[in-house]
Amino acid sequence: MMVLKEKYVLYLYVLLWVFYDLQSLLDMKGSALSLGIVLVLNVVSLYYLVKVNLWKGKNPTYLNALNLLVLMFTVYGVIHCLDGPHYMVGVQADKPYNYLKAIYNSLLPIYIFYYFACKGSLNMRLLSILVFVFFFTAILSFWNYGNHLREVMEQNGVDRDGFVNNLGYEFLALFPILSFFRKRPVLQYVGMIVLMSFLLLGMKRGAILIGFLCMLLFLMEMFKSAKRFNKIVIIVLSLVAVLVVTFFLFHMLSSNQFFQYRLRVTLEGNSSGRDLIYSTFFNYLIYDTSVSEFLFGAGANATLEVFVNYAHNDWLELAVNQGVLGVLLYAYYWYAAYKAWKVMDRTDGTRFAFGLVLFIFFMRTIFSMSYGSMNIYVTCVVGYCLGTLKMSQRRIET
Repeated sequence: MMVLKEKYVLYLYVLLWVFYDLQSLLDMKGSALSLGIVLVLNVVSLYYLVKVNLWKGKNPTYLNALNLLVLMFTVYGVIHCLDGPHYMVGVQADKPYNYLKAIYNSLLPIYIFYYFACKGSLNMRLLSILVFVFFFTAILSFWNYGNHLREVMEQNGVDRDGFVNNLGYEFLALFPILSFFRKRPVLQYVGMIVLMSFLLLGMKRGAILIGFLCMLLFLMEMFKSAKRFNKIVIIVLSLVAVLVVTFFLFHMLSSNQFFQYRLRVTLEGNSSGRDLIYSTFFNYLIYDTSVSEFLFGAGANATLEVFVNYAHNDWLELAVNQGVLGVLLYAYYWYAAYKAWKVMDRTDGTRFAFGLVLFIFFMRTIFSMSYGSMNIYVTCVVGYCLGTLKMSQRRIET
């Protein structure tokens, strides 16, 4: 009976995340209900974090590295909440507790998904349902955010045929979950085309670049893993997918002047001010830090005090906020993730799915924000992959 109840905890947990992701569409953003939902989600996640770490069996090294990251962010985040200033990011106030909320929303779900994967509740059958739930949620969120941006542009008298939709990154996070549907290649290809279409519509240059690389890796993996006769089918489907995405790309180029502008400034080397941001933080680290600040950082969100903006690079962000300590712990986290990937099963899509997660989010560490921007589309995959790794190691030991 307890197993049955716990299974429904997982269902309710996912449902609450869907409601939270759709809070703008449901007109409850910033409301007491929204805060209540995220509080419940994080309390449940913390409960399973403790439960997982109290298991007698050995957990993957990745979770040990994740524990250290969560502990570090918690210490710095609590200090920031108790004594941190209210920064302005653009026109919005960044309240101290938002730092911990972003970290917890991003990293803690891994523990609960890992737990239920080990228990067998998070399995391929459930993943085959969740993939549709996640796609539907991402599309609704993208559409609603796009409508909001259009309204803002109209109110400000901005007349152009496009805008950058930051929720394009949400679709990038959906690539790994498609890896589990090798027996349904049509579903994989349709999903891939949908993802690439929304990435192009979002016009987020980093997301588009990573998306095209993911698509290339996906096609190569599907061809390599297919049996002899199926390779012909895979080649045909791959050509169709590439042609559809290419057609859509050229359609955007021919019909959307803002997309043309984004491509042109990219080719001209425009980095949206990142060269100035990076040089500012490098100079700060070299010339303006004390020994203690260099080793342990200037505190959570210190980048906002240095430059009134985030570093848009995880390594620089950590170097400023948590110093050498943060950079070393983050490097250990990625090393542990790589070790976990190396020993995962190649035959069921688990190793490739986890590898895609690592590729996407490591790329994001370089020019975006990674550790604080994982959503349940990807933490679900991470937890499942780690759970199957734990189960396979347990079978070997017995």
